[in-house]
Amino acid sequence: MASVSYNTIVEDFTLNAGLRGNKDLDGAGNNNSSALASVGASKEVSDRLTVRANHEQALSNNNGVDFPTRSLLGAEYRVTANTSLIASQEWTKGQAQDTSSTRLGINTQPWNGAQMSASYEQQLAEDGDRSFANVGLLQTWKISEALSFSASLDRTSVVASSAPTALNINAPVATGGEGFTAYSIGADYRPSDWVWTNRAEYRTSDVSTHRGASLGLQGSPMDALAMQLTMLWQKDSLASATTTLSSDASLRAAWRPSYDRLVLLDRFDVRRNEQSGGLVNYSSQRYINNLTANWQSQAAWQVRFNHGIKFSDEKIATGVWSGLTDLVGLELIYDFNEDWDITTHASTLRVRHLNNTQSGLGVAVGFNVFDNFWLSWGYNFTGFYDQDFAAAEYSREGIFMRFRFKFDQNSLEDMLKTN
Repeated sequence: MASVSYNTIVEDFTLNAGLRGNKDLDGAGNNNSSALASVGASKEVSDRLTVRANHEQALSNNNGVDFPTRSLLGAEYRVTANTSLIASQEWTKGQAQDTSSTRLGINTQPWNGAQMSASYEQQLAEDGDRSFANVGLLQTWKISEALSFSASLDRTSVVASSAPTALNINAPVATGGEGFTAYSIGADYRPSDWVWTNRAEYRTSDVSTHRGASLGLQGSPMDALAMQLTMLWQKDSLASATTTLSSDASLRAAWRPSYDRLVLLDRFDVRRNEQSGGLVNYSSQRYINNLTANWQSQAAWQVRFNHGIKFSDEKIATGVWSGLTDLVGLELIYDFNEDWDITTHASTLRVRHLNNTQSGLGVAVGFNVFDNFWLSWGYNFTGFYDQDFAAAEYSREGIFMRFRFKFDQNSLEDMLKTN
């Protein structure tokens, strides 16, 4: 998923607008894509009352059932400094179904480090009606300035239901869903220039059981170098006897010396996906490395080199495929001034085990929307796509839009201080 948003305050209104894109894989193995534009506003009517309105409009015909056109009206009333009453009304309109959802609830902080919420929700859809009772509790314990632990409990109970049809057999729908109970525990350790986070979760319902764990470590071992390690693991067991398993380990490094015009970014990933017990069993393991080198030869000129290499080993039913794929790309960037630039780029993707080569060529114009955020619009005359290569994210033929954030050792240091 990719998204970009903009927030501003006009008099006593908070306004926001944005774009969001998503691509997912449904239970039948189909790739679905969605694109939405959003606009919203909120206003503090008084010291206690805040109202808000948001609308997300699906662009073209969205294939993702969890991303329909959505409108929401809501209000929050602060009874005390630690307790608020909330109410919202939501309407969705999608290709598969239209829904209407009403939610009433309460949020409170009963004691130090605790957050508790309870709500009642009623959903009306074309294929049935449902009523839910929700309760959640999050407790955080701060052991020291650097160390903290947390635990949470979330439970949703279906009070009444006319048995609506699940649209994605591998996941509950985003609006509504089945009753479930979820638990999680976590720990954060933040000494000086490093952050270490861990979390484990367990979720059970009548249709599935989910287990997950994550680990993150990031920091700056030296002034010019920032590094990050993330590890994600999750396992889902469905009532249909289908089990899916996925894991992703990623090591990233950024070399940005203040005394040199050369910047190096590298990311190494190990990704594994498995499915068993379904109509088609499969397994996939991929080792991917993405390297970007950026050289600012003069104040107005930059040259960027990209190289990606991937070894994949896949098994679908009785078929086995393995091989090597690599990508080479080159970009030339010219800055008209501090706010505008133009980019030309060319790249080649080679699937060596299939003896297949694809090329991409395009141009883009970029604009500095605000500090450390750049937005570009472009067109690729020829193109290709490979989801594992970061340099291939905007190499498809046709019109594209992309954005980028500045991230270096200074921004990482600011983030560590803020958190």
